[in-house]
Parts: sequence; structure tokens; C-alpha cells
Amino acid sequence: MLNLPIVTLMGIASVIGLGDTHFNKRALTHVLSSMTIIAAIMASSIWFELSLISFDTSSTSLEAPTSQLLLGIFAVLWCTRWQQGIYICVWAQIVASIFSELVDLLSMLASDVAQPVLRIVLSIVVCIPVYWVCRIWLRPVFVMPESRDEARQKVIFAFIVAVIFILLSNYQLIFLLIGSREHSLMIPAFRLLTGTLSLLALYLQNDIDRRQRVRTELLTMQQLWETKRSQYEISKQTIDLINRKSHDLKYHIAAFKAMNEKQIVDGAFRNIERSVSMYDSSVHTGNPALDVVFTEKSLYCESQNIALMCMVDGKQLDFIDPTDMYVIFGNALDNAIENVKGNADVNKRIIQVNVSGRGNLIVASVRNYCDTPVALIGGLPKTSKIGEAGYHGYGIRSIQYTVEQYGGAIKVDVSDNTFTLQMIFPAPMP
Repeated sequence: MLNLPIVTLMGIASVIGLGDTHFNKRALTHVLSSMTIIAAIMASSIWFELSLISFDTSSTSLEAPTSQLLLGIFAVLWCTRWQQGIYICVWAQIVASIFSELVDLLSMLASDVAQPVLRIVLSIVVCIPVYWVCRIWLRPVFVMPESRDEARQKVIFAFIVAVIFILLSNYQLIFLLIGSREHSLMIPAFRLLTGTLSLLALYLQNDIDRRQRVRTELLTMQQLWETKRSQYEISKQTIDLINRKSHDLKYHIAAFKAMNEKQIVDGAFRNIERSVSMYDSSVHTGNPALDVVFTEKSLYCESQNIALMCMVDGKQLDFIDPTDMYVIFGNALDNAIENVKGNADVNKRIIQVNVSGRGNLIVASVRNYCDTPVALIGGLPKTSKIGEAGYHGYGIRSIQYTVEQYGGAIKVDVSDNTFTLQMIFPAPMP
């Protein structure tokens, strides 16, 4: 019946559709390596089918475990992580079994002579929809955690589902249940039901995990929002105090200079005045919240030899809550500063910020030099902070979440050694 090779072939299509491969698909050597692995797996499945498995004996119980083993080997070799490979091979086995039983049901409509040929042809053709179902429908809900502990839990759950599926889809059990060893519609129907329920269990597990992950991210971003709100209040008070003190101190220096005309004292006072002026570097954008953010960051940029260039019409953003403003631009500038401050070329330590109205939209952008490659995951950059991969990545996500609260969206562009974060808001109705 060639059940094992058919399920294995569809399983390979499922693995390719679900998994991220470490093979370079454009490199000829990697293409040849992939084809060699697939050919070896298929040859093994055919050998097992012809040598060890017979529909008339209890050896049919070896079919599902053998298929799972072969798909597991292929998935581990194909995928970037072995845990992902093991988890995907369970999905692939179940998806392949479902489509295999559908093919079996369709082929039974033909005559006994045409059934074997029709089944082989349909199995090869069906590999294309199998791939697209996995790629378009199942892959978006497929979640494999970065954490080893979470990944291990998902693999254990998948292993339990696989064991139950293998036991329930065992031909010997089905023969016992229906009381006959003849090949009838009951066999593919029962196996189809078993596969569907197993796939549903895996799907629900991923859906629950995804919802929990989203809930955790929202809680984390809320905590970050509260932290930023506190930082905003502290920064506002600190900057106001520094501005008042520096303003008063400059007047005291000027008055003292008028009473003492010695040249050496004048030079000393000029040096003091220049030092104090650095702390009087308030930025005026027309928006008090933006003024606090840019003044705070400009002081830090000054100490790091970073040029912060602002062309900002702050009044355009008056509809944004001050704390949200601090979250958006504070995180954006923190990311830009982190990116450029390590650049050995001081001329490339430049950050440009623009905020302007364009028709019915308000566009804000933060641009900086970026000489190192930036990996984008889902359109967002992967964290570059060593040791804080689980935390710093929420910076851009916090920006995205906050911008979306105002009906806006963000866009990340990395090109020509430049990193640009663009935030687009719909202009409020007058």
C-alpha cells in the first residue's frame, strides 16, 4: 500500500512548510545537501515498507513509529534548533497522516486496478497544498519559545500527543475495534478523526501559549510605562532645577566679573560659564513633554560627543499624553544613542529627529548611523544588548504598542548604513 513512503513524503513537505532551515536555499551545495537528505529519507521509508511492514500482519503497528522516526531525523537536520525539529516532526506526522487518509478516501472511489496508481499520483500532487497549509495557516500560530525550559515543556507535550496518536492510529487497534481486517472506509475515517483531534490539541496548545505570551508582553510594557512615567517626572523636575540654578549662576558670575577686572580671573570665569552653559541646553519644540525628553537626552549626548539634531514641530503632537510622549521618544532616542555611542568615527555619532505634518498624517522619525547588521524579526529589530535579550526588546515594542493606541503605526528601515524608526500618526480632527 506504500502508506509509509506516502506519509513520509507529505511529512517532509510539512516540515519544510513549518520550519526555519539553517540551509541557504540559494546556495547550490545546500540545495544538493537538502535533496540528498530527502532522497535518503524516502529511500529508507520505501525499504522499511517493503521489508518490514505488511498490512496482513501485526507489523503494521511499526508504520507510525517508523514514520515519526524518519520525520524526526529530517526535521532535526532541517531546522535551526533541535528542539524545534522534534516539535515540528510531531506536527508534520499528524498533518501528513490527515492528508494521507484524505487521499486514501478519494482513491477508494476508483476501481481496484486504478487505486494504487491514483493514490501515488494524488499523494505527490497533494504535497503542494500540504506545504501551503503549513506555511500560510499553521506556521503563523506556531510558537517555539526561546527559553529552553519553555521549549522543553512544549516538546514533552508534543511527545505525549505523538504517543497517543501512534497508539490510536495503530491498525491493529482499529481492526480490533471494527472486528475485521479488511480495508474499509472505517479505517481511514477513524485515522482521520484521530489525526484531526491530535492536530487540534497541538493547535490549542500554541494558541494558549501565544495568548499567554501576549498577556505577559502587555504586563511588561505596562511596567515599563510606569517606569518611564516616573523617569519623566524626575527628569522634568531635575531639568527645571538645573536650568534655574545655571541661569542664576550665570548672573552671579556676570556680577562678580563686573567687580573684578583682572585678566586671569576673567579667563577662569569664562571657563566656568562655558561649563555651566552645557546644563542650560534646553530644547524648545513647542511641546513641554518633548522639551523634557530632548533636553535630558541632549545632556547625555553632549557628554558622549553625540550630535543630536532636532527639526521638530512639537505642537503637532499635543494630542499625545506626556508620559506616552516620554515612552515613545525616550525609547527611540535610547536605542539610537546605544547604536551610535560605540562608533569610533565621531563624525558618525549623529542622531536626527524630525517631526512634521504631511497632509492628514503626522510623521516622526529618528535616524542614526548603523554600521552593524540589524536582524529584523517580524519587522522589528532584535535586541543588541548582551544579557538583556528578554528585556530590551520590549523598547521598540513599547513604542509600537503606544503608537498604536493613537491609531498610528511604526516602520523600521535599515539601509545604506542608516537605521530609521518612523512613527506615523493620523492627525487629530480639528
